[in-house]
Amino acid sequence: MAVAQGAAVGGGSHIYANISVEAHPDIFNNGWPEEITYNELKPYYDQVGRVMRSQVLPETQATARYKLMREGAAAIGQGSRFKPLILAKNTLDLNYLA
Repeated sequence: MAVAQGAAVGGGSHIYANISVEAHPDIFNNGWPEEITYNELKPYYDQVGRVMRSQVLPETQATARYKLMREGAAAIGQGSRFKPLILAKNTLDLNYLA
């Protein structure tokens, strides 16, 4: 069973979390129309990354929760599955309430 867990406050925080994750190519092998493949979507993933100026979360900005999750993954032998987050935020607004 695959489980995803996260923590956020409010509905918008869940939707606009600024994280950009490409689906693994194998995801499209089961249950997707054959016309929709990773290779078909890859140019769009790349375009979004350019427009949103996606970049890896700098280690200096890693939160305590992020570090704890990384340490936990390593402690259970799953450290190789823990990947740095890709941020996608192209705005000068630092406060979403503004």
